Amino acid sequence: MTPDIVSCDPSTPLVEVCRTMRENRVKKLAVFDDKELRGIVSHTDIAQRHPDLMTKLIDMRRKRDRGVVEDIFSLITQEEGAHLEFKSSLRYDRDTKQRNQALEMVVLKTICAFMNAEGGTLLIGLSDDNQVMGIDEDYTIIKSHNRDGFQNLLMSMVSNSIGNYYLQYVEVVFHNVLGNDLFQVNVSASMKPSYQTNKGKQEFYVRTGNNSRPFKISEATEYIGTRWG
Repeated sequence: MTPDIVSCDPSTPLVEVCRTMRENRVKKLAVFDDKELRGIVSHTDIAQRHPDLMTKLIDMRRKRDRGVVEDIFSLITQEEGAHLEFKSSLRYDRDTKQRNQALEMVVLKTICAFMNAEGGTLLIGLSDDNQVMGIDEDYTIIKSHNRDGFQNLLMSMVSNSIGNYYLQYVEVVFHNVLGNDLFQVNVSASMKPSYQTNKGKQEFYVRTGNNSRPFKISEATEYIGTRWG
């Protein structure tokens, strides 16, 4: 348990709440009234319920960090679908506290599926229920513990598993949402079929609904013939 809980009281202005979260690098803030816990507020709650405040925060942060895209707060409040997927991390398993290669394969599967469909956005550092987790833990288990190292790792994974040709369909951008780094991967539809190589075996995925679905050989052959001719 955290020995010193970062908290506020019910009368604390929301801007001050956000500033406290950012300065202490916490995702949630306990709300105490007369030493009794009255509730917990997260920056996702603020993003969902106070869009006007988030607009002001975006303007404030834009002056300091040109890397923040204005629609990030809108993005993190949406639901996963045919063009949007969330992953809480790239390779760090929060249960085992170490690298989990299976998580990397899931990310690559999603990128491949987007390429074979209409394209889409993968946001790493956000849980399925829209909670901002950040990618700080991922930084701790990559060669360079920073944004450059993270980006290089992702692009190398795409190169090794899907192929150098397909790097042209991947665009990345970092965001800092109230003290937490998020990694956005914009994937364009590919001009030819893409395959993910996993343990020496090529697999074909297509984004259907909110899933990256594996296709059997017969299904892939029919799909490729219809889509690319």
